[in-house]
Amino acid sequence: MTVASGPISVLQAASGLVLNALDAAARRATFVGVGLMALSAIAGAAAAAALAFAVTPANSSNGYLVLIAAVVLGVVAQALDVLKWRCHAEAELRLEQTLTLSVFTDALRRHARAGLGAEMQALGNALAGCRLLFQHLVFTAPAVLLASASAAVLIASLGHLTLALVMLAYAPLYLAAACWRARSMTRTAGAATAARVETARRFADAIGNKEVVRAFEADEFVRRGLKQSLSRATKWSWLLVRLRAGAAGLNVAVYAAALGGLLWLAWTSAQDASERVTLVVFASVTFASLLRPLEMAAQAFRDLILALALVEPLFQPGKLWKRSSATDTSAATVRLVNVAVAYDTGREVLRAANFVCDGGVKMGLKGASGAGKSTVVRLLTGQVSPAEGEVSVAGASPGDSTVMAIALQETFLLDASIRANIEFGRDATEEEIARAVAIVGLDTLLKQLPEGLETRVGERGARLSGGERQRVALARAILKPAGLYLFDEATSALDPEAEQTTMRKIVESRRCATMVIVAHRQTAFSAVDAMVEVKAGELVRVPHRA
Repeated sequence: MTVASGPISVLQAASGLVLNALDAAARRATFVGVGLMALSAIAGAAAAAALAFAVTPANSSNGYLVLIAAVVLGVVAQALDVLKWRCHAEAELRLEQTLTLSVFTDALRRHARAGLGAEMQALGNALAGCRLLFQHLVFTAPAVLLASASAAVLIASLGHLTLALVMLAYAPLYLAAACWRARSMTRTAGAATAARVETARRFADAIGNKEVVRAFEADEFVRRGLKQSLSRATKWSWLLVRLRAGAAGLNVAVYAAALGGLLWLAWTSAQDASERVTLVVFASVTFASLLRPLEMAAQAFRDLILALALVEPLFQPGKLWKRSSATDTSAATVRLVNVAVAYDTGREVLRAANFVCDGGVKMGLKGASGAGKSTVVRLLTGQVSPAEGEVSVAGASPGDSTVMAIALQETFLLDASIRANIEFGRDATEEEIARAVAIVGLDTLLKQLPEGLETRVGERGARLSGGERQRVALARAILKPAGLYLFDEATSALDPEAEQTTMRKIVESRRCATMVIVAHRQTAFSAVDAMVEVKAGELVRVPHRA
């Protein structure tokens, strides 16, 4: 997605995003809907004019015919409006599908900046904001212009040009009133949106770890944090309601002033009593027909401010994962040159760290808890950027998913079959899967399961033990041809003997590839070529004996 800055550029970028997300069928539905909207506006204005003519004394002889015409035109306008919203709904549903996939793909490619709850809230915000943009930019704005222009043309056709000009000027004046304190509304809407995202993050964090919350009887603690976020969201949302209500009140004042001025002009410009009654009734009915579309337009403007706050996070800059078209299976060389990393807390984890793992080398990485092993892993995967120095994998900046395969201590498993979790979207043969399963020692488990590879693992792999989940993740990693295999505590749930056997088989199966194995226990390093220890912020070579 395009990065934008400033309200106008964000609105332009968001509008472009919405329009580009419409596929051929959605564009066709939108085009037909706009056409039906134009016909509906014309029919509605004609119905208002016919009704005004029908109730005037000058048309008493054939007033019933004009009244019938007014009713028919009104029904036609309503029918066309229903058809318009049908087209609108079709286009909006297609837009929702395309945008959801777009936001999902973008979230996958970006380095994580928030938790799952925040990401889900951001998706909901994006969909709501883009819907508002689509509805108001494509339908509401043209409807208001058509209604205002139709009313002005009808009055001008009767020879009352001054009244027509007042009617035509009324619309922009009414909308200008809706702009009252627009900047304050924009800032407030942004603050309210951010508070809701924070609330969703806290909610998902607590629910996702409710076993720990219950074990430590920390329900009041997490509830207090959630309540604070909710209070901030309520505070900013209530301020936004007050600002929107103030703008709406100003719209009422503009409406009252315009209606009074229009009626005064109609009254004073008539030549006799009969013409005065006709003109006043006609002006009143026509003016009243504008109230709904103009109020929709004013509401649309206020909604666009909210939409801007909802979609703006989509255009904030963020580091993206790299992706190339072909997998690179040549042994990757890993280099860290004078790398320094410090987190927001001010704690320096690495300082002037140097590390080289030549292509094809199996390197072990150890260190005390908190020494910085996980930071090295994040550097190699591109999740963390060094404050100083340079990190390269296969001669390029880290983050290229086609170069490496990974298996981490915290395994990610889909609520799907074991086969689906091992293949993970790859087109693998039965022989390749069987080989990977045998290497990691998962074949023994599969023989005990009636459904074998088709056994569902449950949410987050709940039906498997910790060691079994790690074996599935290891099988997934080695099934992928890669130049670098990165294992971060990937066998920590296995007993030492099983860990040693499994890692030896994995190393044997990928002799030509580079491997970086991060672990605490020595049994994970039984087959590595060399060892590095993270000590005092540096990467130090240490003796190793296989």
